[in-house]
Amino acid sequence: MAATDAATLVSASAPDTPAAARSPLSAALLLCRFWTVAALLLALGSLPHAAFFTVREIRIEGTQQIAAADVLARSGLSVGMPVSGVAPDDIARRVATHPRVFSAAVGLTTAGRVTIRVTERSPAAAVPHKGGFAVVDPGGVVIAERSDAGVLPVIAVDQADLPWMRLGTALPSAAIPQAIDALAQLPAALPRAGLTLRRSAAGDLSIVTPDRIVVRLGRVSGLQDRAAKLPQILATVRAQRLALDYIDLRFADNVILKPAPGTGRANGGGVGP
Repeated sequence: MAATDAATLVSASAPDTPAAARSPLSAALLLCRFWTVAALLLALGSLPHAAFFTVREIRIEGTQQIAAADVLARSGLSVGMPVSGVAPDDIARRVATHPRVFSAAVGLTTAGRVTIRVTERSPAAAVPHKGGFAVVDPGGVVIAERSDAGVLPVIAVDQADLPWMRLGTALPSAAIPQAIDALAQLPAALPRAGLTLRRSAAGDLSIVTPDRIVVRLGRVSGLQDRAAKLPQILATVRAQRLALDYIDLRFADNVILKPAPGTGRANGGGVGP
């Protein structure tokens, strides 16, 4: 029995692998587990940019005069496209090519929502051009073309070279933005609809009101102060039904009324405070 027990103990312990022989196998298993976990973590970290994650929602903000569909078409976006294909800077540049867009910004969330925020160009005036009108923003950029001026003031620049007009591009005349700046210096109480501001080749300004009253304004320097009392002067002229050739505001602290031919002589400083 003693010999048998000894043999049993030996054969029972024989399958045990020595520590030195066990190390390569354990190391291989550990290494395999490490790379599996690492691959999983990398996959999780790249989820927002993975091609199988798609655009779920597109929001367009800030549009009042532009159709949201026009902005969407220029963006190149569509629901269902891979999030990895969304490049916010490129989209903003494409949207900004719209003639009425001043600037655009694009935001993207990991949930697949894209937001396009648009700042529109504001119409400032209408400029006569080849039988119609070019609607321009304060910088003289053409944002639309119309057959009439509508409610916008009209800017007419003598001898302005306007050989072409292109949507989204400034008219080729430096005098246009200067005239728009002058228009902004007129009193806010002065109605713009039906008003025409003319700039001569020499730089002198004048306006024609909707009821055909001509006002000579002179140069743009000091215009805001000279024109401050214009609404009151016009109200007095209309109340008294004066027939005038023009009102002259070119000289500081002096209002000159030039009667229409055959109605009397000029009146210097007789209207307004």
